[in-house]
Amino acid sequence: MNPAAAEARAAQFGVRALSVEDLLAAPDVDVVVNLTVPAAHYEVSRRALEAGKHVYSEKPLVLSLEEGERLRDLAAAKGLRVGSAPDTFLGGSHQAARAAIDEGRAGRILGGTAHVMGHGMEGWHPNPDFFFAPGGGRCSTWGPIT
Repeated sequence: MNPAAAEARAAQFGVRALSVEDLLAAPDVDVVVNLTVPAAHYEVSRRALEAGKHVYSEKPLVLSLEEGERLRDLAAAKGLRVGSAPDTFLGGSHQAARAAIDEGRAGRILGGTAHVMGHGMEGWHPNPDFFFAPGGGRCSTWGPIT
């Protein structure tokens, strides 16, 4: 964490900047949104669940099936929820399209196609290497976790 940057943003939006330890100990925090790099997702999410917090994580949830099963089991044992992005299929535009289809406003759907067009994360992410590591980012989006 960059404390100075965190403090500046917290002041801008009228919120607290907390260390991970302080966040996990805060009694008024119910949900942790885990936006760390994929290699840290399991550890941060596990610690949050152990601290009694629900967890919503950036994708991928974890880097292996075993880690995912451990988080699932820990959340269940503690009566907590654990979930993961992306919001691409849960996002507002997709939900609006789904509602239009479900409500019959789009007519009879006979087929469909989708295209993801872009130059890749190398064009927008300052350090994209983790996207190409086993279980990380792009790889887990397009196939099973191996």
